[in-house]
Amino acid sequence: MKKVAVCTIIAKNYIALAKTLGDSLKTFHSITDFHVLVIDLFDMPFIYLELDQFILGLPTDLSTLSTEKFQQFTCEYNLLELSTALKPFYLEHLLLQGYDKVIYLDPDILILQPLDHIFQALDTSNIVITPHLLDPIPLDDFYPNEINMLLAGTYNLGFIGVAQSQETHRFLTWWGERLERYCVTAPSEGLFVDQKWIDLVPGLFEKVQILTARGYNVAYWNLNARHLSERDNIYWVNNEPVVFFHFSGFNADSPTELSKHQNRLKVETLPTLAKLLQHYADLLKVNGRDEYKSLPYGYATFSNGVPIDKIVRFLLRFEKKLGVLFPNPLNVDAEPSFFAWLNSPIKGIEQPVGSPQLTNYLAGLYMKHLELQKNFPDVGGKDRDDYLSWIDTKAAQLGIHSAYLGK
Repeated sequence: MKKVAVCTIIAKNYIALAKTLGDSLKTFHSITDFHVLVIDLFDMPFIYLELDQFILGLPTDLSTLSTEKFQQFTCEYNLLELSTALKPFYLEHLLLQGYDKVIYLDPDILILQPLDHIFQALDTSNIVITPHLLDPIPLDDFYPNEINMLLAGTYNLGFIGVAQSQETHRFLTWWGERLERYCVTAPSEGLFVDQKWIDLVPGLFEKVQILTARGYNVAYWNLNARHLSERDNIYWVNNEPVVFFHFSGFNADSPTELSKHQNRLKVETLPTLAKLLQHYADLLKVNGRDEYKSLPYGYATFSNGVPIDKIVRFLLRFEKKLGVLFPNPLNVDAEPSFFAWLNSPIKGIEQPVGSPQLTNYLAGLYMKHLELQKNFPDVGGKDRDDYLSWIDTKAAQLGIHSAYLGK
């Protein structure tokens, strides 16, 4: 029997989800290794105690990712972006550990039937993926709609399976190189974290299998065309058993709502769905969700506690493209210090000593907003003072921390 593994990636506030996913895996595959990659700052004994029944990993353990690169990722990307950017590096690492087949599942998934068909598919395929849609969505005023799916990507990367082969390693290297630079939530730029890149995969790589059985990756985006029912203690969609259900956007505090990302389906009219949602909420509660859900994300601030926002992340990526690197950017005492650079006056213009300064951060804010460029066209000259005055009055409304105001 070939060596197989299932894995997921979490921050510490998702411990209960990882436990629930792992428990559901062990129900059907008791000897399959379940790996959990924790991307967070945390008390190590605490995490090991909470996840002691599974194989815990840290980004610094990955043979495919240097510490320096991971430190860049923690500042370049928010939590969603970081957790998705690490997928190819994690999958590659597990293959290099000797596994023949590895399945990645998002932590908000519940396995309801054996994964045997996926493992069998990986006997003859290098990559196995599932599309968001197998049926059209009506043209109406509800969401999600097909345009939402075009923006998000053809395939849902809450699931991917890979098998040991040179072609798979080539794919993971290609994917990782792109996520190192472009794992951002930017639909207007044709990017949605790790997911949009996979649209290209069936054309670029050999032996890619697209699972079309409707019992895989059942979720809010496809339930409009999949009738959910229950009989003999098994959940079914369109007379196919549900293998795994993806609770994307589900809030266990409001179990009568399917997902924050949709308004198409009303749970109160779908009793079987209501039962499944409540069942999942109950499992999360048993596994400690109330205890873990409010644990803070460790990479949300600099080492001095100042929050990291979109402008900070944009500027670090922008400077990296120009060849400027800041090792360990979250550490304000690092040399060179990215935090100090953010709050330093931009080069190339003269600014009055003792007055508010047009800093690299405030220049980055200006770069990201066309309206600001229109209203203050000569921000490095005659419009500088007006721009800084406007920033001062709008900082709270814009959510700009006081540390970035150039004072």
